[in-house]
Amino acid sequence: MRGAGSRGRPAPRSATSSRSQPAPRAVLEPDFTDAGDGTWKTTVKVVLRPAARGGDIQAVSAGRIAVSPMNGDWNTGPADQAVTSALIAGLRP
Repeated sequence: MRGAGSRGRPAPRSATSSRSQPAPRAVLEPDFTDAGDGTWKTTVKVVLRPAARGGDIQAVSAGRIAVSPMNGDWNTGPADQAVTSALIAGLRP
């Protein structure tokens, strides 16, 4: 995988089998405070969470192409992960 990627970014270093990670890395966390006059003050802050180990966000953050196996009922298991890993291993840069 040589050359520059899209928009001048570096090309991915490799591909890796990953799990689809539905939960976002950043989550909004509300906070409610009683203002004392019958009303409430609301604030919202962003809470960053680390990417799940073996997830697609972790792979992309490491400069890799994330390949997550999927099937008709979204219920992939270790066998699907192994097949995907074997197929990726056969790719040549």
